[in-house]
Amino acid sequence: MASQSSVHVLSRVWVKTSNLKWLPGTVEGVADRDLVIRLENGEKMTLPRGSDSISQRTPANMEAVDNLTSLPDLDEPNMLHSLCVRYMQDKIYTSTGPILVCMNPWRDLQLYSQQTLMNYRRKKSHEVPPHVFGIAESAFSNLQTERKDQTILVSGDSGSGKTESTKFMMQYLAAVAHHTAVSSNTETRVLQCNPVLEAFGNAKTLRNDNSSRFGKYIDIHFDEQYALCGAKIDTYLLEKSRVVGQENGERNFHIFYQITSPQSGLDPKMAAQLRLMPPERFSYTQKGAQVTVGYKPANSFQHTISALQQIGIQEDERNEIFKVLGSVLHMGNIKVHADKELNAMLHASDPDAALAAQLLGVTAQDMVSALTIRNIQAGPVGAGDSYTVGQTQQQAVDSRDALARALYGNLFDVLVARINLSLGQQKGTGRTRNISILDIFGFEHFKTNHFEQFCINYANEKLQGHFNEFNFSLEIQEYQRENVQWSYDDFYFQTNTKCIELVEGKRNGMLALLDEQCIMPNGNDETFCTKLKNEIPEHPHLYTAKMRGMKFTVKHYAAEVVYDAEGFCFKNRDPVQPAIVELMHKSQSSYVQGLFQRHWDGMQEQLKGNKGPKRGGGSSLIFESVTAQFKRQLVDLLARINAAQPHFVRCINPNSQKQAHKMEPEMILDQLRCSGLMEAVRVSRAGFPIRILHADFVARFTILIQVPSQQDAAALAAKMCQGLRIPQEHYRMGKTKVFMRREINDKLEEERSKLLVKQALALQRVVRGHQARVYVRWLKKQRQKAAAQMQRFVRRTLV
Repeated sequence: MASQSSVHVLSRVWVKTSNLKWLPGTVEGVADRDLVIRLENGEKMTLPRGSDSISQRTPANMEAVDNLTSLPDLDEPNMLHSLCVRYMQDKIYTSTGPILVCMNPWRDLQLYSQQTLMNYRRKKSHEVPPHVFGIAESAFSNLQTERKDQTILVSGDSGSGKTESTKFMMQYLAAVAHHTAVSSNTETRVLQCNPVLEAFGNAKTLRNDNSSRFGKYIDIHFDEQYALCGAKIDTYLLEKSRVVGQENGERNFHIFYQITSPQSGLDPKMAAQLRLMPPERFSYTQKGAQVTVGYKPANSFQHTISALQQIGIQEDERNEIFKVLGSVLHMGNIKVHADKELNAMLHASDPDAALAAQLLGVTAQDMVSALTIRNIQAGPVGAGDSYTVGQTQQQAVDSRDALARALYGNLFDVLVARINLSLGQQKGTGRTRNISILDIFGFEHFKTNHFEQFCINYANEKLQGHFNEFNFSLEIQEYQRENVQWSYDDFYFQTNTKCIELVEGKRNGMLALLDEQCIMPNGNDETFCTKLKNEIPEHPHLYTAKMRGMKFTVKHYAAEVVYDAEGFCFKNRDPVQPAIVELMHKSQSSYVQGLFQRHWDGMQEQLKGNKGPKRGGGSSLIFESVTAQFKRQLVDLLARINAAQPHFVRCINPNSQKQAHKMEPEMILDQLRCSGLMEAVRVSRAGFPIRILHADFVARFTILIQVPSQQDAAALAAKMCQGLRIPQEHYRMGKTKVFMRREINDKLEEERSKLLVKQALALQRVVRGHQARVYVRWLKKQRQKAAAQMQRFVRRTLV
């Protein structure tokens, strides 16, 4: 926390009353060891001096600064309060060094007009107020001047405004790029990919009406004249589980409600072929059918159709997409029954099964068989014996849902690939430079955390490691500019390397242990938890000793998160039965065949390459774990980020009610911690965090020591540091600044405060003495006047 050494009576302070709550107060009493503080709610507290629960408040005239690094005390409560003050003034953008903090206003503030956009063109960041356009301008100007690829990393909670921020930055880049006849068409397509991705990848959640349920990395290509010449999109971790189930108050992906809306405007022939009904009559959409959505494009099917047309997807291809969507909806209505032996019962005459099969271009009987019968391989794959067994009712339901998830997930991947084909770089453009935008889910921790949160937090842990390294490099650049000698020993901070190694270690890492269980025939979540206890018994970032059931705790950079391992193995396998893949490969629809081509190729490679026997046999699922794929994607992502110059946008959701001018400080503070902003502050504090200009240092601390005034400020500052006997390891002299450890600055401030108090007391004595003497003289005069008046009265009476 900030220095408390200069705290005195009437000082304004913050007091931490719980993990996420800071309250304002005023110091009423100062003792050698304790401070007596009265909170603004009237409560009185006595806390020890030096307590981490106390922090000095920023002066009122500095609370709404554009850049939080200008705050005298850059810590949690003061950062939080400044952001809240600015938010209530409709200043939703705030800089924190290289980071732009964006607070979702939950209303239109008219901040993105063409005039506003042009106000940021060719302007330096210090010349204009903080804005997402300023970040885009910084990236574009750096691309031109330094000829180095740029990356903008956007992260935050659901409802914090990540998607909107990404769209505004893409809008800016399209507007300021060099324009040609060819590039204008490309710009249109790049901007129109957003409505398509929103329709198929976004959904209504409790926190956000238009929440992205996937991460994306958008490469925007510029040619030698800096005209926009193409783009490419990579996606991460689509939430496929949402297809088959949602939480109360949430919805499935937007596209399902668009296509089933009575006002969709879908071609009547196609609507008849799909036999669509209102969303409440489909199992996969009924839970969200009555949930209202304030984001209008979420319900506009024609908006999506127009965007598909703009990026070059014609009617025939659109109809194939709609057939797949229709098959998924009808598949959810397939009712699987059980016979006396609890085996699954499903007839090809089931209307939903027949219609789903028809839309996928397969026979109803083949699809029913694929859902209710399982092939078991004994001996070498492709050479040993195989036999079939009937599935239980629950296993058949799981197979149905797995097929629905696979269909939608593969459709999304193919759609992204199709968008990339449409946005591909134009021939003859030569060498290109890129500005990339990463729009990814922020750190998550809820009451119950599952496999999805584990993957998301692993990604954020990796990105935070890059963020720390970048901020550390900025610190080093500052030292080099000032010719300050430094070494790594000067920086007292811990990296998050140990946590990353815990997760992705090759032999005993959590991902390796999870994959091991997914490969084993009898591997399960409980065995995975046992492995964690046995293989990683004592680790500073993993707590398993007091685990209850299948829960474990990981200490991340932002918080300790308790995970429930139930479902980890199943979700990591994300199994697709070979029978399902064979069925889809035999489809009469070439489009459906293409959706499963990757799975088919993988199965063929497995049959060719696996010549040895399997231990114990088992069912041959096509398996590459979700975490293995995601880990490979992260390696590629970080390689691309490291090769570019980064810019950072951290989005904050100010309240859970989605209301303008409403703040929930505890919720905001939790996001500040999860966003890595506090980590950035920690890195900056690790070395010599106090930097004071030579002249300011002399002016502030000359009260402590007498020095000749003829020399320049740098020489005076150096002499003062020597005269004050500051140990060399606790300060450095730069070209223009004095660099100090915080504890040295606190000590100087304390000594200065004592002297000021002493001199103030002396001044008070002089002033009070003078006032008393003036008063006594006045009183004597009054007495003399009164005596003379009384004498005159008495004389008149006697006469």
